[in-house]
Amino acid sequence: MVVQTETIGESIFNPSIAVISQLASTTDVSLRPEVDGRVVKILATQGQQVKAGQPILVLDNVQQSAALDASKAEARKDIVNAERYIFLNEQGAVSTMDRDFYVTQAIQSRDQARAKSADLGYKYVTAPISGEIGDLGTVKLGDYVRQGQAITGIVDNRDLWTLMDVPATQASRVKLGQAVQLKSQGDPPVISTGKVVFISPYYGISGSQSSPNTVLVKASFPNLTGKLKTGQ
Repeated sequence: MVVQTETIGESIFNPSIAVISQLASTTDVSLRPEVDGRVVKILATQGQQVKAGQPILVLDNVQQSAALDASKAEARKDIVNAERYIFLNEQGAVSTMDRDFYVTQAIQSRDQARAKSADLGYKYVTAPISGEIGDLGTVKLGDYVRQGQAITGIVDNRDLWTLMDVPATQASRVKLGQAVQLKSQGDPPVISTGKVVFISPYYGISGSQSSPNTVLVKASFPNLTGKLKTGQ
């Protein structure tokens, strides 16, 4: 009879909890216009890195530009009038009531010009955050877009987190700050180390989904290699 033998030794055993999770970015938003309009310029390309506030699309704005120019001209005229009446009032040539009327008119004209400038600004669809632009193929020059329409997404993949549904039977073993090892599917896998940053106070709720007998646990990971992506 052939017998195999093994020498018994000591080793450290670390119990773990293994779950499959989808990655999500801590900074991920949809790009949506704030007003209706026709696309006259596309200033960025899909996959491009953009900064917060950078214009992505320009909507038709001839009417808004003309209104702003007229409002600025009116504001300049009213400011000159106000300055003249302030001077005349100091010399005793006009009443304080007349001076206040023109000063108030200048303030109103200035505020109207600011409002017109804001109206024109809405015709520029800008990046709300810094990150990478997703697919822009659904919008082309000449397309008419609606207020609130989702045009594309902008995501920053530098910091990611996992949304893990941990079985309730093991939830008591999870602690804030606990180390979590991430191993992506694929060959070779990407391995990263993060930590638990959130443990849901509810059982059976994962985001907007019902997941009975589980606890939602979030762990954050720095995406140092840049090889991990939202939704992976």
